[in-house]
Amino acid sequence: MIGIIKTSFGRSPSLELTNGEWLKNSMGDKTANLNGGHGGLSPEVKCEGHCAAIAMIDDEPAKALASILLWGSDTNWDWSHYFDEVVYRLATNMMRRCKEDGRGAPQACTHSLTELAWLMARMVLHFELYELWDIYTVKGRLGFSGIAVKASTYTNVWLTYQKQMTHDLFDMVGKADYCVSEYRRQLNNPR
Repeated sequence: MIGIIKTSFGRSPSLELTNGEWLKNSMGDKTANLNGGHGGLSPEVKCEGHCAAIAMIDDEPAKALASILLWGSDTNWDWSHYFDEVVYRLATNMMRRCKEDGRGAPQACTHSLTELAWLMARMVLHFELYELWDIYTVKGRLGFSGIAVKASTYTNVWLTYQKQMTHDLFDMVGKADYCVSEYRRQLNNPR
């Protein structure tokens, strides 16, 4: 299982940034030509500025998700804040949808609606980031995620909200992609 998790991080086709390779392959500074030549001005150091592409994403959870997708496999980087930001958006959207649907707290369960939304959002993000959906049964997913709801109840009542959270993730990727594409367009066509 550890091997699967190590090799599958961020490889979900659903979470693939269309500009992801451009961002990953061209991060950092270009090496400056330090040959001073014949005097005059100091050499110019040109930064690629691809980190600025992430900074230009105007939706904070989309920016957080893009950051996780780009740098989340770096074991030296603590991405827990970014993870929580995405989870918060997913859970908030679920609670809003439940209110619109007239759905209250789950029956025969110790979780409040807020707690269930938070646990489901964490599950959706984990399972999508690591492509774990096919490895676990519904009962296994719930157990792994600490969700104390019967598998049949979850499938009949809460699975719709899980699918909506997944679509919310895809929307975040779309927002991030749009902003990065706009940034690249502006790089290629300066005013």
